[in-house]
Amino acid sequence: MSAFRTRNATEADQVTRAEVKMAMLCAKNNIPFSFHDDFNKCVADMFPDSAIARKYSTGKTKATQIIKGAIAAELEDELAKTCRSQPFSLMCDESNNRKTDKEFVILTRLYDEATLQVAPRFLEMPICNVGNAENLYEKLSEALRKRGIPWDNLIAFNSDNASVMKGRHNSVISRLKTSQPEVQDLGCICHLVQLATGCGIRAAQVPVEDILVGIYTHFDKSAKRCEIYKEFVDFTDSDHLKLLRPTLTVNEEVERSVKVRDLASHLRDPIVKTYFLFLSAALKPLSEFNIAFQSEGVHIHRLEEEMCRLMKRILGYLIPARAVPLREVEYGDGHQMADEDLFIGADTKKFMRSAELPVSAEKKIFQTMRSFLLSP
Repeated sequence: MSAFRTRNATEADQVTRAEVKMAMLCAKNNIPFSFHDDFNKCVADMFPDSAIARKYSTGKTKATQIIKGAIAAELEDELAKTCRSQPFSLMCDESNNRKTDKEFVILTRLYDEATLQVAPRFLEMPICNVGNAENLYEKLSEALRKRGIPWDNLIAFNSDNASVMKGRHNSVISRLKTSQPEVQDLGCICHLVQLATGCGIRAAQVPVEDILVGIYTHFDKSAKRCEIYKEFVDFTDSDHLKLLRPTLTVNEEVERSVKVRDLASHLRDPIVKTYFLFLSAALKPLSEFNIAFQSEGVHIHRLEEEMCRLMKRILGYLIPARAVPLREVEYGDGHQMADEDLFIGADTKKFMRSAELPVSAEKKIFQTMRSFLLSP
């Protein structure tokens, strides 16, 4: 774009500048290239006193070539040049699409001198239908090799925590360390928190996932129930989440009827409702931690502090506060608070008092809550 920023730019240069800026604007906001055909027809009528508008002539085909053939190539060359001259990290994620080609997204993260910020940059998205460690590593290696980017400049690697990416012996990171032994393995902390949450829910042995899936499936199979659900979503100003499922056979219809009856019994069960109320309170610190580290900004310097704070909050649900180092805290049997002192959330306590649950049921509920908090 700097080529067009001159005082003596000709009218043709100004037209080209307008066409390039419009193409970039549409690409930035994910507007279809077909929009340019309609815009090209009306831009002269919109600005009848502009000579630039009268000569503007960018449709779908030209806009596509501007983005893919000119701007993309220029940005790619600029990124490759930067990665060849300074340290950078890689971020990767593989597609789990079962119906079409599987794509492997490769991003770089580096310091941008123009903005004085650390920012992610798109590098490549090759097709990798067999997503084993060897193939994924080859795609990474090829992306760097054809751009002349040396392995020595790679300082960190970040991905999800799947074994194919993070395994100790046969993974992408194990192969990366043969090319760059000093690379830092940065696992996805948000993914780890999600795995820990799932582990806690499974340890509690309450069918949370089955209940949630069953609720959405129940609404998805009836036009009337879908409409009621849509009215509720509109009223609460929430996002409409639709669960897609395959066509059911006769036997599956019978099975679904049984599942609906099981779902109804779960929803009427005060123990299940109590556990969901508990989760609403117990998952709050985990959710806040996740949101904090999903930010685009750099927060690695806060990781240890926020991890310690998260662990202290969860331990505070289970044991009395003690002035001891976090690594020395004892939280096993004999160190935990009594049931009536456990943090379970105000709404949970209120519901348990109003429901007048039997002592055996309350004991089971507290045991389930402890299992969630103590899960590895």
